[in-house]
Amino acid sequence: MKKENKTFQEATIYIENLKPGTTQEEVVTAFKKFGEVLSTSIRSSNNKQSSIIQFSSKKAAYNAMENGIIDEKIRALTIFPDRDAHI
Repeated sequence: MKKENKTFQEATIYIENLKPGTTQEEVVTAFKKFGEVLSTSIRSSNNKQSSIIQFSSKKAAYNAMENGIIDEKIRALTIFPDRDAHI
């Protein structure tokens, strides 16, 4: 695996259980306190939303995983490294 691809994976997290209607802007706003957010995507399936967030560094991604966030839009979330991230 190339170093760039490994770094990409290590700096990317997957979030489940977003409140329906959550936007990419809201995800970025919630997670930018952990570090620079390079990109996000929202996935919807069966009235459930999830998101993939790519940070600029692996440290920021791990900080987000360790601290998590719950607010009115981002609730009961499960976050973990996304090994298959394709933003």
